[in-house]
Amino acid sequence: QTPYTLISAKSEDSRENLQALLLDKIKEIFEAFTLRVPFSKSYKIHDLESVAILEERDYQEDGEVITGYISEKNKWRLEEFYD
Repeated sequence: QTPYTLISAKSEDSRENLQALLLDKIKEIFEAFTLRVPFSKSYKIHDLESVAILEERDYQEDGEVITGYISEKNKWRLEEFYD
């Protein structure tokens, strides 16, 4: 069943409500992931952003820790970050 919602152009928070609804649905469908990316591979993060939703990027001394959501069909794209 397709999710639905009513959006009012008169309501100031309609856009935020729609964004929250869509993000919640994506989180249900996609799989959560956490990656530790060394600085030597950080140039690949831009490509990852085109197929995944990056929720948080935490910069540390040895690289970045990234959390986000990715579809099952694109999950293989995470393999290039594994050592």
